Amino acid sequence: MNFPVIYLIVPAVISASSLLIRKRTLLYRGILLALTFLLSSSAFILTLQNGGRYAQNLTGEKIYILGRSLTIQSTELPFIGFIYFVAFIWILSTISREINDYFPAICVFYCSLNIASYSIDPFLYSVLIIFLANVMYLPVLSSSTNRQISGRMRFLVFQLLSVFLILLAGWILAGGEIAPVNEDQLFFSSILLGFGIALWLGAFPFHTWIPLLADEVSFLPFGFMMTMIPVSGVMMLLKFLNDFAWLREYSAFFLAIQYLGAFMIVLGSIGAFFQ
Repeated sequence: MNFPVIYLIVPAVISASSLLIRKRTLLYRGILLALTFLLSSSAFILTLQNGGRYAQNLTGEKIYILGRSLTIQSTELPFIGFIYFVAFIWILSTISREINDYFPAICVFYCSLNIASYSIDPFLYSVLIIFLANVMYLPVLSSSTNRQISGRMRFLVFQLLSVFLILLAGWILAGGEIAPVNEDQLFFSSILLGFGIALWLGAFPFHTWIPLLADEVSFLPFGFMMTMIPVSGVMMLLKFLNDFAWLREYSAFFLAIQYLGAFMIVLGSIGAFFQ
C-alpha cells in the first residue's frame, strides 16, 4: 500500500462507512477519533524515522483516478499529520456538546479531499476538489435550526466565483511552466489570482459571507471550516510557486505579497478595534 491509499482512500472510505452507525454515538466518534489519531501520529513517526528514508521508499507508487495522478511525497507527511491532528481535535471537542451527527464523518472526509487537492496532478484540479469539499460540507452547515440561508448562499457563490478566477489565471499561466509569460499576461493573471484567493479566503472587502454564515450555523462546523480554508488557500499559493519556477524568482511577486500582508494586517487591526 502506498501513501495515497493510506491517507486519502482509506480515511474517505471509513468516514463514509461510519455514517451507517452514526446513531451509536460513542462507537461512531470513537472510530473516527482513532482513525485521525493513527493517521496523524503515523505521518509524524514516518517523518522522523530514519530521516524520512523509510518513508521515501513507500512513495514510489501513484494512484490514478480518471486519468489524474495522486502522489504524496515523504516531505508532505508533516502537513498531512497536521491536517489529521486538527480533525482529531475538532472531533474530540464534539464529545462535550451536541452536534450534527454528520459532522465528525464529513470532517474526516473534508480533510482527505484537502490533502487530495494538494497531491493531484495537474495541480489546477486542486481548486475544483476543494470546491467539491466545500459543497459537500454545506449539509453540515445547513443543519442549524436557523431558517436563513443568505450566508450559505453567499458562501457558495463566492466560492464558485473564486474557482472560476483561479482556473482562468492558471489557464493563462499554463504555457509558462518553464519560461515566463509576457508582462501583460502576468499582470492580468496576477489580478485574477489575487481576486480569486481573496474571494476564497473571505478577505476584505469579500468577507461579508463570514458574519452571515456565523449567525446561521453552529460553532463547531463553522470553526472547523474556517480553520481549514486558510490552510487550503496557502497551500494553493505554494503550488503555484512550485509549478512555475520562474515565478519564484520574479521580484515583483514577493514585493506584492509583502504589501498584501501589510494591507491585511492594517485592515485586521481596524476591524479588531471597532469590534
